[in-house]
Amino acid sequence: MKKDRHPTYEARCQIHALMKRGVSQTVIACDSAVYRSTISRELGRNSGKTGYYYHWAQAQAEDRQRKRRSRPRKMTAAVVAFIEGKLKEGWSPQQISGWLKHRQNRSGQHGGRPAQRATTAMTTMTKTTAAMSWMRLQRKQRRLMDPIGTASS
Repeated sequence: MKKDRHPTYEARCQIHALMKRGVSQTVIACDSAVYRSTISRELGRNSGKTGYYYHWAQAQAEDRQRKRRSRPRKMTAAVVAFIEGKLKEGWSPQQISGWLKHRQNRSGQHGGRPAQRATTAMTTMTKTTAAMSWMRLQRKQRRLMDPIGTASS
């Protein structure tokens, strides 16, 4: 088992067989080439009332993974489209973030999930990405201007 991955089905089978023989967690960790804490965590998460069973542990792990993947993402397509629309209108990333925060605070309730997600998404959006998009739009607008500073037709 690799050190930086979740235990595989085969690794869980090995853990089960060694636990059944009464081998300590430290020895199991050495045999599996993982840290002791990984084995301890695996046993803690996936042991039932009657002990550790590899097939049940695998089912539990797959269930947790399925639940984790089905959670809604912060940067949904609607939030990205909203942010890109505001950037095209000439808003700076700070203005968009401030507007979203203001709207969230104005709603005054935790139930305002879309506004909360949008605020969190804008906050978590890397500043460099947002700033670069904004600068690109600013350059594009400058190119449309003639040397005197009036809009070209």
